[in-house]
Amino acid sequence: MQPAPSTSKAAEMAAAQSGVAAIGSTLAGELHGLLVLFENIEDDPDNQTRFFVIGREPARRSGDDKTAIMFTTAHKPGALAEVLDVFKENGINSPTSKNDPARK
Repeated sequence: MQPAPSTSKAAEMAAAQSGVAAIGSTLAGELHGLLVLFENIEDDPDNQTRFFVIGREPARRSGDDKTAIMFTTAHKPGALAEVLDVFKENGINSPTSKNDPARK
């Protein structure tokens, strides 16, 4: 995956190379002549979109790279601490965390 600064730029990058797809707006896809495979993919209308270009070649490091992970834990005391200990034991800094409790 390669981050892109906007939906338009992600679509432009996808249009420039065969076999590459982008997650972005329908308008950006139309402007760059791309086929829209799925619409309204968010599960929350107030979501924040992050942009990626997906392809077969690995992205080069930019020096400003970020990685996001998502996981669930058992609903028991200490479960989150156990997960975070894995980061600590491997010398991984996690400067930000977000909690998104299960929706009912």
